[in-house]
Amino acid sequence: MRLRLSLCLIFLLGGALPRAVAAATVERRLVAMGTSLDLRVEASDRPGALRASEEAVAEISRIEQLLSTWKAGGPLERLNRSRPGERVDVGREAALLLSEVEAWSDRTRGAFDPSVLPLVRAWGLRGTRRVPSAAERARALAATGTRHFAIDTERGEVQRLSPRAGIDEGAWGKGYALDTAAARLKKAGVTEAVLDLGGQLLVLGRAEVAVADPRRRGLAAVLLSLSDSSLSTSGNSERGRTVAGQRVGHLLDPHSGGPAPDFGSATAIAPSGLVADILSTAFFVLGPEKGLALSQLKLGEAAVPPPSAGAGPYGVGPAAAKVYAAKTGISLGGYGEALYQNFERKDQSGAPSHQDDQVTLLRAVIYLGYKFDDHFLLNTELEYENAVVASDKKGEAEIEFAYLDYRYSRPLNIRAGLVLIPMGLVNPLHEPTSFLGALRPDVEQRIIPSTWRELGFGVYGEAGPVTYHAYLVNGLNAEGYSAEGIREGRQEGSEALARNWAFTARVDYTGTPGFAAGASVFSGRAGQGRVTPSGRAIGASTTVWDAHADWRWRGVWLRGLYAGSRVADAALVNEHNGFAREESVGSRQEGWYLQAAFDVLSLKAGSRSSLFPFLRYEKFDTQAEVPVGYERNPENNTNVLTVGLGFKPIEQLIVKTDWQRRRNAARTGVNQWNVALGYIF
Repeated sequence: MRLRLSLCLIFLLGGALPRAVAAATVERRLVAMGTSLDLRVEASDRPGALRASEEAVAEISRIEQLLSTWKAGGPLERLNRSRPGERVDVGREAALLLSEVEAWSDRTRGAFDPSVLPLVRAWGLRGTRRVPSAAERARALAATGTRHFAIDTERGEVQRLSPRAGIDEGAWGKGYALDTAAARLKKAGVTEAVLDLGGQLLVLGRAEVAVADPRRRGLAAVLLSLSDSSLSTSGNSERGRTVAGQRVGHLLDPHSGGPAPDFGSATAIAPSGLVADILSTAFFVLGPEKGLALSQLKLGEAAVPPPSAGAGPYGVGPAAAKVYAAKTGISLGGYGEALYQNFERKDQSGAPSHQDDQVTLLRAVIYLGYKFDDHFLLNTELEYENAVVASDKKGEAEIEFAYLDYRYSRPLNIRAGLVLIPMGLVNPLHEPTSFLGALRPDVEQRIIPSTWRELGFGVYGEAGPVTYHAYLVNGLNAEGYSAEGIREGRQEGSEALARNWAFTARVDYTGTPGFAAGASVFSGRAGQGRVTPSGRAIGASTTVWDAHADWRWRGVWLRGLYAGSRVADAALVNEHNGFAREESVGSRQEGWYLQAAFDVLSLKAGSRSSLFPFLRYEKFDTQAEVPVGYERNPENNTNVLTVGLGFKPIEQLIVKTDWQRRRNAARTGVNQWNVALGYIF
């Protein structure tokens, strides 16, 4: 989707619509949806142009009756005065449309919200403007949010769940009316037309408009050429009022409950009027910096959601999150990666490495989701590793996650099933386009055992600039621990021992576009009722933690992570597992890495592709400490330098190549070249 953001209002040259030569042109000006409607329709003959223009006007009038919350008797007006829980028949068209605009509320992180009517009333925007008290504002804010509505798109029914809740069509109704009017024009055979509904334009064919400074409306700042697209501008320069010494604009911030700061105006260009209308509002509410960041993302419903810093609100990768943008029914996505590894023939000491080069289809994954309604959904990840599952092959077939969500609100949602442990940068976002390097960072495999999932339940959500996840899950199994770490202690939902349970949680700050910083923890016993040969019970309390940050600004991409773990009763685990000397489980493990990259193609205006030269350095030790009487194996004290390139011809495809210098204290590290091909859909 092509989007643009401008700090200017639209201005039509000479106060009229732009002209072009045609066989017959009809121009009309009238009032519709409480504002002015100007349209110019071009056709092969005048009667045809007149008929088409009449159909377009009639369509806009129909949509006004369908969506108006001002006029008594309309579907949405009846919804806004219905009893809480009452099923209101709004018709399938309105129900589907409400479901779509609710999805756009999610995509814009709530900067656009169709349910702001309680705030509109509190500020008196439909009458004499006023400044509400703090208590009034808090009540209105609590009643705002799409969680207060339940939509049944099959029956065309909507329930209002709160007595104060209400739908306001002001930021999306005109855009939808333009879309349906344009559809009628196309059906009538019109290929050239311009519609201006209260300042929002929709162009069939091509037209040019001038964008002006909102503070000096007579001065054109830039000339834009629109082609089969819509342009919408949001701002408070004309409709803002000063009340009790406070500037009160008509555009409200659903997060703060107050008027969005007046910095000028925001203009969005999109293929549809509905999307342009929604996004210009979201851009203005977000302000210049955050609005520009949002405008650079691919936001269409069919698009894979853009990668985000941190784990994001859902705690899964971009392709895995497709089910959240779906209306209802089945959602299909996936990813895959093929890997070639070329090892040096000698290790760092000069001895033969005994490593064979290999190429494999490392992963092929299907995401299968099902959205039952606006609250309940199922999301699953089915993974095949190394192409063939057979006794003489190393292939595996696994379920990486399979969980049910109950989506109550942005601040609070419930999840249960086989869930991803919300730790690190890679475990939640492990799709190949979400990280650089042909291989995942070693620290996020050896210290944080990605991909890590367990059975359990918990809550997740976002409150302002903070996202969180918290689950109770089955504990690890210390019988799988070794000198190489706790990775084989994962139970992965397969006949998992459940004598011991664990708590895991994550908190991220995501208030600055492109930036996330946070921490996560996993803690619980892993003995699972086992005893040593001498009869001593094994507690094996295991705590894993990390602190992480990810920053993407223009072409710069920086990330870093520090992780550690502690295993109590490591000596008892060693006794139970039969370990001696250097085979000991580490009672303390730790590791960290830093990565820097720059997208050189970000310097090329309009480029859809990305080319990231990058450098990553990591250091880790799975035996940073061992129990008394055991020894550390120097091979586990490792550092890795990775230098490489990542090329994305489009957002869903990536080719990676890198060189890794591997060193350890035993001097047995082996350098290698890697090449990987990855995709998501």
